[in-house]
Amino acid sequence: RYLGVTPPISTSESTAREKEVTATLMEELMRQNTFESEEEAKTRCATRLPCRWIASIIISCTYRLF
Repeated sequence: RYLGVTPPISTSESTAREKEVTATLMEELMRQNTFESEEEAKTRCATRLPCRWIASIIISCTYRLF
């Protein structure tokens, strides 16, 4: 069983080489400070719910027009 719209490309365990390059990629992304801070994540999550709520209202109002 999978979660998502499409099935996974592969369900097999990652190879040693794949794990190695993933670790290298993560190190580089951290070095470049690519990830958001905890505070930025909290802000994003806090603003996400109202956006979904507003979108649901717009969609429900649109259906009422037609």
